[in-house]
This record gives sequence, structure tokens and C-alpha cells, in this order.
Amino acid sequence: MFALLRNREEMKGRIRRLFLLLLAWGPILAGATGAIAGEPAGPGDGLIVEELEITGNDRTKESTVWTALGLEPGESVTADSLAAAIGKLRAAEIFDEVEVSSRRGSERGRIVLLVEAKEKGVEWRFGAGHQDLSGWYFIPVEFRADNRLGNGERTRAQFVIGNRMGGFTFRYEEPRFGDRKSYYGAYGSANSHERIYFLDGAEYVHTVARGGVEVYGGRAILPNLTLEAGIGFEAVDAESTAEAWSDREAAGISDGDELAYEDLPPDIRADTGERSRGTARFDLIWDDRGDRLVVATPATGYWGRLRVGGIFDEDKGFPFSTADFRAYRSFGDNSIGARLRAGLTTPRAPWFDRHYVGGFFTVRGFPAQSLSVTGGETRFWSASLEIRRALIGDGKNPRLAGLLFVDAGDGWIEDGEPTWDDVAVGAGYGVRCRLPFVGWLGIDVGIPLTDSPTEENYQVTSSFGCTF
Repeated sequence: MFALLRNREEMKGRIRRLFLLLLAWGPILAGATGAIAGEPAGPGDGLIVEELEITGNDRTKESTVWTALGLEPGESVTADSLAAAIGKLRAAEIFDEVEVSSRRGSERGRIVLLVEAKEKGVEWRFGAGHQDLSGWYFIPVEFRADNRLGNGERTRAQFVIGNRMGGFTFRYEEPRFGDRKSYYGAYGSANSHERIYFLDGAEYVHTVARGGVEVYGGRAILPNLTLEAGIGFEAVDAESTAEAWSDREAAGISDGDELAYEDLPPDIRADTGERSRGTARFDLIWDDRGDRLVVATPATGYWGRLRVGGIFDEDKGFPFSTADFRAYRSFGDNSIGARLRAGLTTPRAPWFDRHYVGGFFTVRGFPAQSLSVTGGETRFWSASLEIRRALIGDGKNPRLAGLLFVDAGDGWIEDGEPTWDDVAVGAGYGVRCRLPFVGWLGIDVGIPLTDSPTEENYQVTSSFGCTF
């Protein structure tokens, strides 16, 4: 009888030890293969990752994989921290495919991570995007040659053609340099923009060609705060004529009519022609947005960027600064996004470097840039509030979403005295449809709540992407 009881107690002890072992190892192994159980690693200090065993990496250095994981050899991990590290490895996109598992290490409490990878090849893609002022654009072809040197670097070139722009861009970046808190890169572009301004109630487009290069670098000075700086060279060529963009029968103006050089507004005419100049900027970027999405929008968090810089031109050098702040919250199946932008420069800035208010990226319900004087503003601010809700599909990333919005903004010249009476306000609704390979296609209907310079009762805007 006593022997039977002793055997039962021994069996209970073995079951208890097995149960504790499963508690400690099960989540770790599940996290290594992507099926995260979300349980703690156990009552101890976690397990030691003593080494990596990588297969399929013809180019990628082992140090690059350690860097992408955010781990060091001999570092202690829990189930949660290991799952986060594997998520970082996948997000780094240094491999086409990657699977991670583990096995016991050289002794108890140690593991070896087994990384099975497929190297990236040269990729050709297409897509769409948008820029403030320039509107939406297609990317008919994008060339990617990431991680060709095995350091996790990104090399990308793309052609863009859009509503009022077209050109070519190139970027090379080392995203995790040195102690993983720094990065550096180079950017080049050659493009043409059609800038809009209003003259005597008629809408004109004026072509401005730009081309230049910039080298930049950044460093995370806090977990959510990054400092970035860039210096470059740019050539700009503003054409000597403009073109009517719409009909204005009362003034005898038809779409496509040329506005000759001698008829250009004085502040536009003064800045036509070619010029070369240097550029410098400093950015302070805050980002604590969470990974959870509601209607393709961060459920919580903030993003902000403060930029100060200067243009070094022999004739018209000038400083500038801009600020962009965004906040996100969610309740139920709805998300709320708020955005506040502001900028300032000096009267020495040419018209194509000044600020314009009105349209999709500032105050909807008004034609693009219609709320600013012809030569642009040296000061501006705009604010937007949106409520977004999924209409069809998954609430996190639906196929169709609807939104309600209200926008406000104002711009003025340096010596002006802005008042609340000058603030333009628009409100309305919109829909966003998510398309394969392209992303979000949107249509917004904005209704001006203050006086409109074009006396329109509403404004319909189509776009790729979201406003923010």
C-alpha cells in the first residue's frame, strides 16, 4: 500500500514537472514559429539564446539577422520578447520568406534559434501614392534590390506619374546602422510638378521642374523619438508661362489658354527661370502608434514631426519650418484621427516654396490652393478631424470604409494680421475602397461652411490613399 502511494506521489511529481516544463517551453516554441500563445515564459528569468543556425542565407550575414531580431548572443528572452524579436525580423523584410523555430542548446535553460530563410531577389512592383499639393500618383514600375550586400540595406527606384506630377526617384538606405539606433541613406529625384494658383477667379497651372540629391542620417535618441538631418543640392526650373486649367467664360478664358510671361502676376514672374541651391534640414520625429489597427488606422498613439531647415541660394536663401502632428483613438468599430499642421517661411521664399491652403490636404470643400493668394503664403495652419468606420470587410483592414470629416485652416503673409474671420471651414463625408496592389482609392464630398472664393456649394475630390 505504501509503495503504491509512493508511486502515485512520484507520478504526480513527474506530471507536475512536465506541466511546468510545458509552461516554460511551450510559448517559446510557439512564438518561434509565429503561433504566439501569449503566456509568460515561466517563473524564471527566461531562456538564453546562445546562437543562430541559419539556412538559405546565401548573402545575408549572421550579424544582420541578429540586428534584425534586436538580440545579442547570450541574451535572455521570454516568450513575449522572443515573439517580438521574430516580428521585427519579419518586418525588416531582409528575406522573402522566413520561418523560425528552436531547439535545446548546450545545456538546460539555453536554446538555439533555427532560422530557415529564402533570400530576396530583384523585385518589380507597381502601386500608387500621394503628396501634399501634388495630389495622387501611380507608380507604373518600381525596382527593388534590397539586401543585395547582405547588410539589410534597401535600394529602390521608381517612376511616378500622376494627377499633376511625374518623374523618377531613387533611395538607398541602411536602416539599422551601428548599434541599431542609427540609420543613413541617400535620396535622389527628378520630377515635374504642376502648381496651381488662382488669378482673377481663373485656375492656372504652372509647371515647376525639380531635380536633386540628398544624403541623410538619423538616430533614435529615445524609444519613440528620432532625430534626423539631411543636406543636399537641388536645381529648380519654373517655366515662364502658365496654362488655364478651367473655363471662365465671363473673362473670356478657356481651358488650355496660355498665360504669357508678361501677363504673369509680378510675384510669380519674379521667380521663373532656372536656379541651383543647397538644402539642409533637421527633423525631430515622435512615433508611439500601436500595431493594432481599426479601419486601417492605428487604434492608439501619436505621430509628429518638427522640421527646421534652410535653402541656400545665391539670390534668395531663406529659412523654413513645418510641423505635422497626428493623434489616433478608437471606440468600438470606429477610429478617430486628428491632424494639425503648420508652417512658416520668409518673404524671400519663391512662390513654389510657399504654403497654399485649400483642397484635399488642408481644407476640403474648397478647390485646391484656392484659399491662398497667387504667390502663396509665408504662414499657414490647418486642422482636420475624421471619424472612420468599416462598411464591408474586416474591421481592422476593411474592403470599404466610410468617414465623416471637418477641416479648418488659414494662411497669411508675414506682415499680415490673421483673424478668426479669415479661417476657412469645410465638412463632409467620404468613402475609401481598398484595391489589390494599389491600396486605398477614395472619394470625398466637402461642403464649405464659410465663404468660398469660387462660389461652389460643394467640392468632390478623388484620391489614392488617406489624408493622414
